[in-house]
Amino acid sequence: MGLAGSGHALRAYLNTFNTTYGTTATVLNNCTLCHIPPGQSVNNINNYALDYSNAGYSFPAIESLDSDGDGYSNIVEINARTFPGDPTSFPAAAGDTTPPTVTAFVIPATSSSLAVSITTFTASDNIAVTGYIITETSAIPAAGAAGWSATPPTSYTFASGGAKTLYAWAKDAAGNVSASASATVTITLPDTTPPTITAFTIPATATSLTVSITTFTATDAVGVTGYMVTESSAPPAAGAAGWTATAPVDFVFATAGAKTLYAWAKDAAGNVSAPASASVTITLPDTIPPTVTAFVLGQPSGMTVPITTFTAADNAGGAGVAGYMVTETSAVPSPILAQWAAVAPTSFTFSSGGNKTLYAWAKDAAGNVSNVLVTATVTITPPDTTPPTVTAFVIPATLQVQTITQGVAVPITTFTATDNIAVTGYLITESATAPDPGAPGWTVIAPTSYTVITAGQKTLYAWAKDASGNVSTSLNASVTIILPPIYNPTNPVPDGAINVSLTPTLTITVHFPSPDGHVQRSATWEVCTDNTFGADKMVFRSALDVVNLTSIVVPSGVLKPNTMYFWRASVIDTGGDLSNPSPTAS
Repeated sequence: MGLAGSGHALRAYLNTFNTTYGTTATVLNNCTLCHIPPGQSVNNINNYALDYSNAGYSFPAIESLDSDGDGYSNIVEINARTFPGDPTSFPAAAGDTTPPTVTAFVIPATSSSLAVSITTFTASDNIAVTGYIITETSAIPAAGAAGWSATPPTSYTFASGGAKTLYAWAKDAAGNVSASASATVTITLPDTTPPTITAFTIPATATSLTVSITTFTATDAVGVTGYMVTESSAPPAAGAAGWTATAPVDFVFATAGAKTLYAWAKDAAGNVSAPASASVTITLPDTIPPTVTAFVLGQPSGMTVPITTFTAADNAGGAGVAGYMVTETSAVPSPILAQWAAVAPTSFTFSSGGNKTLYAWAKDAAGNVSNVLVTATVTITPPDTTPPTVTAFVIPATLQVQTITQGVAVPITTFTATDNIAVTGYLITESATAPDPGAPGWTVIAPTSYTVITAGQKTLYAWAKDASGNVSTSLNASVTIILPPIYNPTNPVPDGAINVSLTPTLTITVHFPSPDGHVQRSATWEVCTDNTFGADKMVFRSALDVVNLTSIVVPSGVLKPNTMYFWRASVIDTGGDLSNPSPTAS
């Protein structure tokens, strides 16, 4: 356990204990301090010795422990001269009703620090003093209260300065608490911290030499005793003239222009703060209004007329032209209206047509508005915003045709439209989306036909527009384009045959002429290794064959023995119509 060794080494531990606690002439100067009787075997160590070893051989480190578990801390037992490692040895507290006595308690009369040293704190008891405490109240502390220490404290830290009284107490193992001994101290902390300016604001601009100070606040560790505002960044002396007990609410400048103010604060110790600064530009009132020097209108476009010239000037000592406005009335506009613009407007839009007069105005930064009427006149012709109306649109309900290879012209039997001024364009589309007035396809007269390129039901939409680009809503009508049927090839031979030649003849039956008088133009023959007729499975294909119209001989080298093949054929007639494939044969 670390305590083994020579008798000399063991004695060294006891000597350290006696030196630490002054117990050389007491009953504790004995090997049974750390050993179980008879006490000479290094293996018979008690719990106090174990705690001492585990604490790195430091007796003070285990003072607060109760090594022997008898209810008394090690230091209490040492002070009472009982053995901290023997549970049968403990302070004779039972029946003890005599409290300790604080025999001396001394602290300095003054202090410049919150931590005050305790120069003397002694106490005695009929058995042993087991605890010491210092309080700032004369109320007797409980023996179990927090804060008791086994040794007298050597200092006490206050939370604040001023006149303070401390009370010293002692207690014994039986929980008897002494009467107090008190001492007083006056704490005066030196003030070396200057105040801090927490806020300082003035307006960014002013029209008077007297500028208001909207905010001026400062804080200090003890208290702010003086405020000052200067135009210099050099710190003022604490004893200089001009300090005030309250923050000033304004400052008077000698001249106008760009100015910077510096705010300062001081405390009773003469500490002067760092400055806070704020700037203001002082512009003394301008009472002369600007003059509109030129105002010219251009040629109107619809309800909007361009302003080709609008210039204004302000007096030489003024603040300059700050706003421009155009109105339809001769009443002088207020300088605070939202309609003022920082730059001269380049156009004006009227709400109605007719002969119009515009009035040009200018204002300066001081709010002076020009007072000489400057006008220009113009005649406004309102634009056409009314779209045409398609009044009638008629096409056949059905249309029978022989072919659609070149498209089919659907006749338009009726297409009329009207407008408040004049219809300038007509257009037919197959979309219900209104066309752009600049889109291609518009005609100046109503079309008499429309070409479709596929058969089936078609819906046509008729539109009209005017010179202003207004596009009408549409009228629509539907037509069904009907084509004659084409006969598909039939009767593929061979089909399902076995032991077929490697160069077989394939034949189909065709049905021509067709009802529209067309005859066969070509055939397409396909042989494949499966019935999907995919390109990767195709072994033979004769496309658009104009020679082998109803039969074909498969060339040598294409087919292989013992292999099943699938084949089909389709035809195209002289009208360009393509049939469906023949039934798939094998």
